[in-house]
Amino acid sequence: MNRSWISHFPLQKISLISLSAITSITFSLPELPTHAALKVDTQACVNSVKTARRQIQAQPSLKLVAVKRENITPIYSDAPKNKPFGYSFLFEGKGGEKFMESSSKLQRAIASKLMKTCPNVSYVKFGMNRSDFYSSWGLVRGKVKPFDCVTPAPGVKLRWGQILCP
Repeated sequence: MNRSWISHFPLQKISLISLSAITSITFSLPELPTHAALKVDTQACVNSVKTARRQIQAQPSLKLVAVKRENITPIYSDAPKNKPFGYSFLFEGKGGEKFMESSSKLQRAIASKLMKTCPNVSYVKFGMNRSDFYSSWGLVRGKVKPFDCVTPAPGVKLRWGQILCP
């Protein structure tokens, strides 16, 4: 039996085309994100957030009403690329005002711990709920620093390390 007819059979060409298509799909897959870019927190980060909650809630006459994890790149396009997330701690009560006015050491300690244990976090905000009374801390040139207040003006775009003054 002569098998030379198989080389002219259309199925053989289809399977070659299919193999070519599969190969091109395999090579065009996007790169997987690095661990820092993932939207999942490590267990150490989760534990640090819980500790921060407890430390803030321990303040007299303060009610912690929200803890939010947010992508900060829409506000800060120049934020650290491998740390695009931040946490906001929002509270109410007279104790919240006191915390804002006299607890910069505790704020820095909480922010530092979160930025150290959360591989994708470079920003932490503490503030009175539904208010412009807040402070922001960020990783600036490798150090945790309070953000500088800039006066709002038309066309002013915030740079990393700046917040709008109330």
